Amino acid sequence: MNRLQLLAAPETNPQTDVQHNNADLTPPIDVAYGLFAPLHYEPNYAYPLLVWLHGPNGDEHELFQVIPEISVRNYVGVGARGNRKMEDSRGYRWDGVDAGVISAEQHVFDAIRAARGRYNVAPNRIFLAGYEAGGTMAVRIGLRNPECFAGVMSIGGPFPMGGSPLGRLERARRLPLFFSQGRDSKNYPIDLACQELRLFHTAGLGFTVR
Repeated sequence: MNRLQLLAAPETNPQTDVQHNNADLTPPIDVAYGLFAPLHYEPNYAYPLLVWLHGPNGDEHELFQVIPEISVRNYVGVGARGNRKMEDSRGYRWDGVDAGVISAEQHVFDAIRAARGRYNVAPNRIFLAGYEAGGTMAVRIGLRNPECFAGVMSIGGPFPMGGSPLGRLERARRLPLFFSQGRDSKNYPIDLACQELRLFHTAGLGFTVR
């Protein structure tokens, strides 16, 4: 069995019901998220939404460092909090093992629901992005729910392993993926990135690597 077969599983549809997109837009009371409103917000315009997943030992407020580097006018932004508290720290992390994936996925969709309940968001222009482990989780959630996102970006986060990330491969091939890898990164070394390039080509994914 090759690596592609190990990563893929029979086609399933774990999170495609419309409750994440257009039903009850009121987030649960205990959801932690950060919201960024574009400068001179125009309520009659449907904005693209950037969903940001922070890096290790971070939280939802990392969003406010990221969005100004992109645009303070053209996007609504929402930052989701990691699903596990760091030990001996105030920060959070993303647990991508088994039930942790479901928990992280719920955090993301609750944050999206909060943004859509507050601002006018174009439902077909929701982008998911993250840093390091947040980037890996963004890719995992995007591949599990490819019809929910216009694109996924991982900055310094390797492709997720385990849990059949390519289980919805046919639909995932239509999801644009962007990976950013640093030459001196210890978390995402160049040799791992090269291995992943071969996997992406074999799987027929639509991707860009920088």
